Amino acid sequence: FDHVGLWMRGHLKSGELHRWQMVFSQLTHSWYMAAYQLPGFAPLMWHSGLGSRVLKRLDTSHMGGGKQLVQDGSVGAKLYRANVLPHLSKPQALSTKTPVQLIVPTSDPFATLPLYDELAQWAPNLTRKEVDAQHWVLHTHPQWIAEQIGEYVVAHQVG
Repeated sequence: FDHVGLWMRGHLKSGELHRWQMVFSQLTHSWYMAAYQLPGFAPLMWHSGLGSRVLKRLDTSHMGGGKQLVQDGSVGAKLYRANVLPHLSKPQALSTKTPVQLIVPTSDPFATLPLYDELAQWAPNLTRKEVDAQHWVLHTHPQWIAEQIGEYVVAHQVG
């Protein structure tokens, strides 16, 4: 979330309307992160079944359901609650020289494409691969993901 906080700050400080619009668009896609900060909201949402209904409406590729989805949603909400505000409010400019492969699902209803555009400044050894998929690309395109990882590992072997 550090890079997201830096991305948002940079765009808002630019004074450029189109960059402000990118931030606003991302915020509308990430509304749930703000909602998860409200005490008791996430457990109520997931245990009432509302979380499942919203998720299925926003991301038709989601493969899960039932008790596992409720458990995963509740645990995920705790992770967001613990990490979003600290990292967005005081982001650190962290970087790596390690080769990084970025898989970008181009139809993700939760993360807009501009959010990924400046990641090479934090990972200069970045390879970006786009796929026509939604947020749960690991479930909908497992063979393609495995192939991308395999090819990347072979191409970046040391020694």
